[in-house]
Amino acid sequence: MNRVLIVLIFPILLFATPKVIVSIAPQKYFVSKIKGDDKDISIMIPKGASPATYSPKPTQLKELNGADIYFTIGVPFEKNWLDRFRSINKNLLFVDTTKGIKKVDGDPHVWLDPNLVKIIAKNIKEAFVKKDPQNSTIYEKNYQNFLDELNKLDESIKKITANIKQKNFIVYHPSFGYFARAYGLHQIALEHEGKKPSLRYEMSIIDFAKKNGIKTIFISPEFSQKEAKFIANRVDAKVKVIDHLSENWKSNLIKMAKSFEKNN
Repeated sequence: MNRVLIVLIFPILLFATPKVIVSIAPQKYFVSKIKGDDKDISIMIPKGASPATYSPKPTQLKELNGADIYFTIGVPFEKNWLDRFRSINKNLLFVDTTKGIKKVDGDPHVWLDPNLVKIIAKNIKEAFVKKDPQNSTIYEKNYQNFLDELNKLDESIKKITANIKQKNFIVYHPSFGYFARAYGLHQIALEHEGKKPSLRYEMSIIDFAKKNGIKTIFISPEFSQKEAKFIANRVDAKVKVIDHLSENWKSNLIKMAKSFEKNN
């Protein structure tokens, strides 16, 4: 009887993959592509919460004890909490998925450029191979498949943005700089260094929007729409919510590109 039990459980142990924690929802998409499924991947910052101010719940802190890898991505939340996480689980492997990416002005939103996500994917793959070498062939294959997906996504977004005449777009929080640079656009943010815009600055944005015929003010769901609506009402524009933290990362980037296209 004991021999039968060993035979039954051995394959399960052999192919068990590491338990993972990530900071933001888009990372779950990346990790699942390399891992091969979306099981045993926990997100620290829930939908609608800010990566700058969120504090994890006690149940989330307990969950760290059973985790194998924590993938970081450079959001402010991590600066406040990573030391605490390390003290909870000293065996937890922390992996900086932005290693090799040159960040612009400290902007953490690198996940909005598919070409930078290739670097993120490589760092994720290498971490899985290090932690779980017996399944390295699977991770390598999944990584290559994901690179193909990223190349196709990049081409799709290029086609959407190729004919955009109005290259400028106004957003509340400066989340879309990497996306803008990748596709020849220009982000103008109302918020600066986490501070609400002054009235003087808002008036300059209103003047700019009028002169350039901008008809949409973009905002992420975790922010108040007060300032965005103030601008929109004075230039006969609309406020549109676009989520830079969506877990459905691929389709969300296509949606973003089409939103900027309609800004003309």
